[in-house]
Amino acid sequence: MKAPKNTKFSISEHFQRFFRYEKNYNNLRNHAYGSLLVLILSLSNTSLAQEQTISSFSSWNTITFTGKLNSHWTVAGELNLRRTEFSSEWQQIVARPYFDFKLLEGLVGTFGFSYVRNFHCSEYSVPIDATENNLWQQMLWTHKLPKSSLSHRLRFEERFIDKIINTNGDLSFQGTKYVSRIRYRATLYIPLKKFKNKQSLTFVAYDELFFTFEDGKLPETLEQNWVFAGLSYKLNDRCSLKSGYNYTHNESRNNLVLDNHIWSTFLNYQLF
Repeated sequence: MKAPKNTKFSISEHFQRFFRYEKNYNNLRNHAYGSLLVLILSLSNTSLAQEQTISSFSSWNTITFTGKLNSHWTVAGELNLRRTEFSSEWQQIVARPYFDFKLLEGLVGTFGFSYVRNFHCSEYSVPIDATENNLWQQMLWTHKLPKSSLSHRLRFEERFIDKIINTNGDLSFQGTKYVSRIRYRATLYIPLKKFKNKQSLTFVAYDELFFTFEDGKLPETLEQNWVFAGLSYKLNDRCSLKSGYNYTHNESRNNLVLDNHIWSTFLNYQLF
């Protein structure tokens, strides 16, 4: 059996190895910290670019007239007058005639047409006043809940929008572009109080999602989200008034998020 070789212990060699390790460790740590800092700054810049939010304050007013043709058919017309920048600028006018058909109790089908006039009201709106015409179809299902009711509205829109071109700084129209989207709205109704002469007060809240179809057959992009909360007052069998706060969130192009804080008022009147 061979005797083990003598192993010389050198304090200087030990410290050389230690300081060599410390140097490599510090270099590695500094490199990691530097890489992490670059990554955080990159993500911060990306996040800031994606989250640039533009807020506006608006007033939207809607009047709707309806006429009952028979037990199934109803004809209606809706006019939306929308102003922004604290009501100092026109934002949009929408005229929307349509027909309702009662399929079953609580289930109504609708088809209609919308004329939409969009106004150039800020640097983030359309660059010049432009028009959209769209055809739409929807289904509305309403069902009762304990002490409340809930409705589900699914609308499909076929939109024909003015195509704006820029020729050496000169803006003009060149035909229209076709875009389709689907909208889903869930609305909650909670009766609060009944008065004399068939008058009543109801709390109303809804959330509506807008999905664009892009180039595919299925919706690909969440374009907008509208949230509303307010009160509806039934004046009589023919007339009701609803008013409340409406928040709209719009994922715009160029990494912009457009938030609109709106006071919305709706007047509904049944002509016949």
